[in-house]
Amino acid sequence: MIDYITRDIEEITYDFFIATGVNLQIRDASFNKLNYISYTFSKKYCQIIQSTKTGHRLCVESDQKLLNQCKETKEATFHICPAGLIDLAVPIINENTIIGYILLGQIKHKNEFCLNESFFEKTEVDVSSLKKEYENLVLFDNAKIKSIINLATLLAKYFLTEKIIKHKHIPTLQTVIDFIDANLEKTLTISYIEKQTYISKSSLYSLFHENFHCTIKEYVNKRRIERACHMLLYSNQSIEYISEFVGFSSGPYFSKVFKNIMKMSPIQYKKTQDNNYKWGGKR
Repeated sequence: MIDYITRDIEEITYDFFIATGVNLQIRDASFNKLNYISYTFSKKYCQIIQSTKTGHRLCVESDQKLLNQCKETKEATFHICPAGLIDLAVPIINENTIIGYILLGQIKHKNEFCLNESFFEKTEVDVSSLKKEYENLVLFDNAKIKSIINLATLLAKYFLTEKIIKHKHIPTLQTVIDFIDANLEKTLTISYIEKQTYISKSSLYSLFHENFHCTIKEYVNKRRIERACHMLLYSNQSIEYISEFVGFSSGPYFSKVFKNIMKMSPIQYKKTQDNNYKWGGKR
């Protein structure tokens, strides 16, 4: 899961727009626009095009195509949108994995207004109004566009180094199970497990109830008894030693829990299994 620090992103986005005049959006790894990014202002030129159903669709498809190209290359990517403006996409990469994108756009790169007639027919926009708004756009030469790309690339790195965008680790059920198995000999209270796995008590209760239909204490005891059964069969250690080794506070308590789960005492279990082995029941 990715964690986005919204307040910091909004401030940086605003500063970038004021400094450069270039619109900036942050998209997540699935290309979804983060709706709390409010400091972007669509140029009047683009507003006219996007006011039509077809024009809006063409803009959305153009962004999707650009982001897909960026995803494939994992590098800063640009193209000319259907309205004749430059759009840019810069990946935000953490440990070779894209966790987001910086999408920049509506950049005028040439003075001449030259859109083909089919575009006007598709979008049904007024040519004279569109041409007037195109002339009002600020022209960016190649040097400025290159600088914009460099700034956006640095911004992507800044998001990561300042942990404004970061992986948010949420332990899975398997994470907790592995932790319990590796620490059976310890005092595994719910508070201790919560502290070590960074998952709340309420979530732990829910996970074990939904997946094992038992409490965490019941699950821990079951795993301890399973390990104890193995040791009773394959080692010559005393019951007292096994009890302590698998994490029980006392021998009597171990025997009580063992009998409750296995329906026999540890000694009876060992004798029963030894007899099975002797008469070929399990070998």
